[in-house]
Amino acid sequence: MNYTDKQIEELLKRVYEGSIDPSTDLPEDLYLAIGKHLEKGLYAGYGGNMTDFAFGGTDHELLDTLRNNVYLFSGAKTYQQCREMSQMAANSKNFKEFKEQARKVYDQYNVDWLKAEYNTAIGQATQANQWNDIEADKETFPYLRYVAVMDKNTSEICRPLDGITLPVDHPLWNKYSPLNHFNCRCILEKIDKYEKVKTSSEARVKSVTKELNENVAPEFKMNPGKDGYIFSPKHPYFEVAPKDKDFAKRNFDLPIPPPPIDKIELKNIKEAPGIVKSLFRITQNIPVDSVSVPIVNMRKELSEKLNQLKSLLNEYEIPKFSAYQKTPPKVIFETTKNYYGRVVTSRVGPILEMNFGNTTDHYTERLYDPKSMIIRSKSRVDKDKNLIATTTHEFAHVLGVYENKDIYGMIDSKYSSFWDGIMKNFRAYNKELKATSGLANYNLSLGRYASTNADEFFAEAFTEYKLSSNPSKYAKIVGDLVDKTFKK
Repeated sequence: MNYTDKQIEELLKRVYEGSIDPSTDLPEDLYLAIGKHLEKGLYAGYGGNMTDFAFGGTDHELLDTLRNNVYLFSGAKTYQQCREMSQMAANSKNFKEFKEQARKVYDQYNVDWLKAEYNTAIGQATQANQWNDIEADKETFPYLRYVAVMDKNTSEICRPLDGITLPVDHPLWNKYSPLNHFNCRCILEKIDKYEKVKTSSEARVKSVTKELNENVAPEFKMNPGKDGYIFSPKHPYFEVAPKDKDFAKRNFDLPIPPPPIDKIELKNIKEAPGIVKSLFRITQNIPVDSVSVPIVNMRKELSEKLNQLKSLLNEYEIPKFSAYQKTPPKVIFETTKNYYGRVVTSRVGPILEMNFGNTTDHYTERLYDPKSMIIRSKSRVDKDKNLIATTTHEFAHVLGVYENKDIYGMIDSKYSSFWDGIMKNFRAYNKELKATSGLANYNLSLGRYASTNADEFFAEAFTEYKLSSNPSKYAKIVGDLVDKTFKK
């Protein structure tokens, strides 16, 4: 694990002095060091990292879920050792005495136990990856045989399982798929439909299951590929003091680093719905109900829109309305006769529909030409960014709408301050337009559409801020407000 002696010394000092409180404030550097170390084991076992598998595919989805679990486990592990050392500090006569005992605790957690946990991460990830293959191939390989390595080191847990042969969907595999203990070496062998198979009798399965119920530790009674975790919620690390349960539910206020997402290049339109759902789940932890994309072949154009959406979702945090969100939102990429795109919200805040459009504004609406006699209706963007203008504009509405500013304020006062700032500048913008009305002023400003209402002023200013190499005054003002309020 990449955690230096200097960091260990500082950790022990902070625990002794009380600046690390296991109930309110855990050391983020230790948590990340543990998480990154176990993440390496996860990737080693799975056979690749997040960028090695197609974004939105089953392997990418499962690997991301397992990765999330690894960091939750890291948070719980950090909590347990800090709690143990904090109790030790309270009973120590001086720092020297505490340091000697606390270092033993640190080494136990981060040398001895971490080695076994790293190996578990490798083994469970391998099994999870194989289970994905088992599910994908079960029509051709409908049976599984449990294979234990039979030698002097064979565990008494695995010995009675050796040779058990059952259908892929048999419930035994839900709890007793390898790994069944630390350093388990067992595998599941796929059996094809043309092989003569004699499945294990229910009497033998019942007998073995009874033994396993007694001998297998609760944290190993799982199937990593089906359950989506490397370390079970029944692991002792997740058992926290009653007063710390809410803290634990928030992963002890420790951040899970966002996974890297490669550039999206659709091979076909059918890939888009899975990718969109993954984007919102991975970047915002927001489930999406359904995704609609245009039937026409717009693979390259949609790829560009998805990359812009990915960039915005990575950069900004969408306000959460979990208390009011009854159903997950719908995501659509389809322009109609009445609008390029739109965002529909309920009166209590949650987003019902996000339509990012499949076409965008005509270039005369957004591209600045000082010689043109056409009054530009939209804010300026660079010519090579026009295709993603609608996506960017609608994303601004996803961040918020003026109608729900009071609801936003109930979540966090910063949202109220944001809308106060938008309204102040919207009024100033319209006042400025009236004072110097004319073709030139429209073409040098955000455009006519921005004067419609506060929401469109915000969306047009944000679009210019993100997509123009030379944003105008109000685009910069609004962009700064957005960055201060919503940036992750």
